[in-house]
Amino acid sequence: MEALIRPRVSPAVEGHAEEALSTVEEAVAAIAAGGFVIVVDDEGRENEGDLIVAAEQVTADQMGFMVRYTSGVICVALEPGRLRELRLPLMVPSNEDLFCTAFTVTADYAPAATTGISAAERAATARALADPATHPTDLVRPGHVFPLRYREGGVLRRPGHTEAAVDLARLAGLRPAGVLAEIVNDDGTMARRDDLRRFARRHGIPLISVAALIRYRLSRESVVQRVGECWMPLGDGAFTAYCYQSQWEDAAHVALVHGSPVTAQPTLVRVHHECLLSDMLAGGRCACGSRLRAALSKITDRGSGVLIYLRRGAPNGLLGCQAAEPSDPRWTAAASHILTDLGVSRVRVLAATREPWRELETYGVTVVGRAPLHPQPTRLHCGGRARALRLEGIEI
Repeated sequence: MEALIRPRVSPAVEGHAEEALSTVEEAVAAIAAGGFVIVVDDEGRENEGDLIVAAEQVTADQMGFMVRYTSGVICVALEPGRLRELRLPLMVPSNEDLFCTAFTVTADYAPAATTGISAAERAATARALADPATHPTDLVRPGHVFPLRYREGGVLRRPGHTEAAVDLARLAGLRPAGVLAEIVNDDGTMARRDDLRRFARRHGIPLISVAALIRYRLSRESVVQRVGECWMPLGDGAFTAYCYQSQWEDAAHVALVHGSPVTAQPTLVRVHHECLLSDMLAGGRCACGSRLRAALSKITDRGSGVLIYLRRGAPNGLLGCQAAEPSDPRWTAAASHILTDLGVSRVRVLAATREPWRELETYGVTVVGRAPLHPQPTRLHCGGRARALRLEGIEI
């Protein structure tokens, strides 16, 4: 169908370093040069930092450094296709790890193996795993290196260190394989953000976050692809529905366009997250459905506008209002890329507040203001007053 949509990018997103000490550009350059990078994930996730280096370039000295300053569990992140080529199946048929880290059967590189545990031998194994000339018969199983299966889509699909390692190698123009291990303090405890900042400064290693890497990729890649369109009457208005396939989740988003979305005036836009019971069946558990209908009515009355309906891979809202966080950059990027494909660059957002969608501007869409919604009053049963206040105070 259509080619992948390339968004316009605001200069503000270039080199966005969040709380990190370095930019993603600096980290990619370090990986390309054969150096280390430290990647820290979210404090609500593992809250740890991994020392990462490209697998094809790792040396015995670097492996010794990793063994000294990390847990010593040396992993190599690889794409699923490469693991199939090497006949390295998952370690267990049912993954019970909290974050579903996909360990495979361990391995050593046979031509270099004696005990397999030395820094030189583990470096040789890592390089061999990344080398397309290595065959399954070149490996000894079990071994002393832990391959990890990368999730297709990388950090956009799973915000983990495994995906960050492969994404960084690919961004650096190298084979998609990275060596990684968790950094620990001298007393054996896990190094947290402040510890990692000190470690990075002491050793001159770039430090970035998974969140920064996600934003970096979103600013350079499309997250949606248009796959179809049809005419759709809704209420008193006629809309054209454009379907977009998500590139990072098994979901299809819809843009409902009424009239001509590109005019001299800012386009009226509503970004809405799927809430199945409320949207489709007018359930009374939350205000999502009433907001959806109010937005469609407002767009129809205006004579033109766009409603972007963002969906998850599985039906959302069956167990109550579980709307996605609008601050997640993947959602704002998806909405922005859809608007870009429709030719929309200046918008007036239908929302209770402009703040949740201010980051649309990060991906090339100018938010000139907002238009308030006036949905029918809905009694909320989604978890008490705090939940109700959040729904009423911030449009999601």
